[in-house]
Amino acid sequence: SLDPADQTNDSLAQMALSLRQIGEIRISQGRFTEGQDAFRRSMELTRSLYERDPRLDQRLFDLGQSYFWMGFAAHRDGQFEAAREPFRRYLDVSETLVQRDSNRLDWMLELSYAFNNLGTLDQQLGELESARLRFQRSLEIKRQLVNAEPQQLLWQNELADTLAWLADTEAALGELHQAALHQEQRLMLSSRLASEQPSHRQLQRSVGYASLALARLRLSLGQTDGVAELIERSVLLADQRRQSDPANLQWVEDAARARLDRVRYAVFVDRYAEAFRWLDEAEVLAEQLLAIPEPELDWAIRLRSRAHYLRLLVKARSQASSIPSDEIHLLRQRLAQLSDSSPNNRYLDRLRARVWILEGDLAARSCESRRARTAWRSALNLVSSRVRQYPDALAIQAVAQGRLHQTANASRSIERLADMGYAEPWYAQSIEFDRGLENCPVPSGRERSIH
Repeated sequence: SLDPADQTNDSLAQMALSLRQIGEIRISQGRFTEGQDAFRRSMELTRSLYERDPRLDQRLFDLGQSYFWMGFAAHRDGQFEAAREPFRRYLDVSETLVQRDSNRLDWMLELSYAFNNLGTLDQQLGELESARLRFQRSLEIKRQLVNAEPQQLLWQNELADTLAWLADTEAALGELHQAALHQEQRLMLSSRLASEQPSHRQLQRSVGYASLALARLRLSLGQTDGVAELIERSVLLADQRRQSDPANLQWVEDAARARLDRVRYAVFVDRYAEAFRWLDEAEVLAEQLLAIPEPELDWAIRLRSRAHYLRLLVKARSQASSIPSDEIHLLRQRLAQLSDSSPNNRYLDRLRARVWILEGDLAARSCESRRARTAWRSALNLVSSRVRQYPDALAIQAVAQGRLHQTANASRSIERLADMGYAEPWYAQSIEFDRGLENCPVPSGRERSIH
């Protein structure tokens, strides 16, 4: 309530810190507007303190932290463009701190964080080349930190984190072999850190995540050797965490996700009975998550929707039973409940497109040619604007083009995927999948003209 001009620098600094902590709490509660207001007030105070004595490193550091939290709040609220400017200012502050004292390793760490933040933002906005450059710069700094203090576990853990971000970006760019190499490096580093601290749950979680990421990349390259072991390792670690703290929803979610990757692999190697059993386990965990009152349920609904899609895929591939059309309709309704939390939400569009492909294939089996082609066109429309960057979207496009007899376009898509080394089992199996329309009765002249 006091005029800032009447307060000491220390009291203002304490007030700015308190406001920042309040902002963190509000954001964690999902109260983004209140959190952003607290961060804004904190930033105003830290800027005022910096202007009083810009020579003090601590004042400049505090100002950088305020910029970071402003960007963080906007990012968490899905305001990605609004997050860019404060993240850029955080980068500027971090670069100035390193210029002032290049021997301060904590300043270098801040600079790596700043590059990572902007890289994450670029990646989510689909600016993948820019994201890769940011992550490469962050990786370079963190390697310097590891070389300077090899015994410092924090530096190594940060290095593993940036390897993950860089690998994800390279995979999205279609550089699958390079992405797999970086994921292997990440897994080796995370595994060594976890072995040195076996009771550290977050480090164990990093190993599980790295195992799944590498398994997915190897499948994208058509490599199945060692994939089952990687997935099993992730399931085992997730179950250990869940058993140590059953009330921790994140551990429950991790266990469900790992099982869904297990299901996906089982489908590709024709182990359908196991796939159904693992699906049952994953869906029990998903329902456990949905039973907890949460302000935002998107993450739990996504998990259940992915499980629902995989169950339909297993049924279709195994032909264990027929699939009523209302099951696919229910899945599309669930997907419609999900909000696009990013301007470039490729995961959600990819899942929706695969559902359309599946619906078209099932309709083709029943000789419902119009419904089949409508579904395949819907899949094509969902991914056509993103195929320049993402191999998984390009694969869906190739499958849909093939189904619709767009032979020349499909051939170009297939050639691009071959250049990347992309041979993911769903894609490979779907390209060869019998559309079923060739054996259907010839449509009447009126129907033929429509099609």
